[in-house]
Amino acid sequence: MEDAGDGSKNLADLIMQKMQAGDFVDGDKLDMKSNLSDLKDSTLDPKVIAAYKKVGVVMRSFKSGKLPKAFKIIPQLQNWEELLILTNPDSWSPQSGYEATKIFASNMNAKMAQRFYNVVLLPLVQKNINTYKKLNYHLYMAVKKSMFKTGAFFKGFLLPLALEASTRDAVIIGSILQKMSINVLDVAAALIKMTSDKYQLGNGYFIKVLLSKRYTLPTMVLDALINFFCSTGMENAAIEGDLEAQMDDEMEDGYG
Repeated sequence: MEDAGDGSKNLADLIMQKMQAGDFVDGDKLDMKSNLSDLKDSTLDPKVIAAYKKVGVVMRSFKSGKLPKAFKIIPQLQNWEELLILTNPDSWSPQSGYEATKIFASNMNAKMAQRFYNVVLLPLVQKNINTYKKLNYHLYMAVKKSMFKTGAFFKGFLLPLALEASTRDAVIIGSILQKMSINVLDVAAALIKMTSDKYQLGNGYFIKVLLSKRYTLPTMVLDALINFFCSTGMENAAIEGDLEAQMDDEMEDGYG
């Protein structure tokens, strides 16, 4: 069992400070669902635009080796999102997605990483699962890598996914959650956030996975969980059983 700290009261205070500081604010307030392609009025030099479009061609066919230097410096630039658009992230290869995630997770602050996870990594993962009915190994590893910035991962990836996850999304990402060591404060804040939303396949399953890790949680989190499960009603028991059956069938081909 993972220890919550000196006491539930102190831990509860830390969680509330984390939430009040804006670490787990609603997605709309951070404009997390806006598309990168909505950025307009570019002031970039035409030569820069042409160069990053060529980088996008490399990213689409990249399999191994080193990424272009022009891509590696993107996290250091103020207009990094605009440059990222030019590389057309939706068309990146899985290997590019993994290498890019390593770069952005290592070189960006939490808010910037959160943005990258939400508008680049999450769509790549969902598209890959939807297309191939499993997750490419490189994107699987990219998700694991993204969790080294745990707060950014929860806010930019897991919480948005929890509201729209398919069965395959849930089992594959849930398997990663199960394997990784996660800070109890981030888990507690994420549980409070997920229990504040209506029951969905994703948040219900992710809550179950996080609880199976046997964290010692403060009273405020336990109260939120009790209220959540009581409000869902017994009709979800049948859904849960069907979900477990589907996941048993799909777990073997979770990634490849």
